[in-house]
Amino acid sequence: MPQQDSRDRVVWLVEEGGNYSVKSAYEVLQKSTPSVYSLAMDSLWDIKALPNALALAWRILKGKVSTRMDLIRRGIILPSTMCPLCN
Repeated sequence: MPQQDSRDRVVWLVEEGGNYSVKSAYEVLQKSTPSVYSLAMDSLWDIKALPNALALAWRILKGKVSTRMDLIRRGIILPSTMCPLCN
């Protein structure tokens, strides 16, 4: 017999706690069949946006945008690892 106080809730089965994250969704997409990843990459170019914005989105999806930590790991000297906007 079902409990009266139980409520439905959305659960992201990929994460242990059931919470969705962009990181885990990206990892699922990366590990999925090539057709799913290809579909996501191909549909990117159907978006009506400036070419520079689409190119940046493509680089982000491919993991090709260097973060400050990536640059430091590659030996590029930066004054700080902090975000220049947030400080």
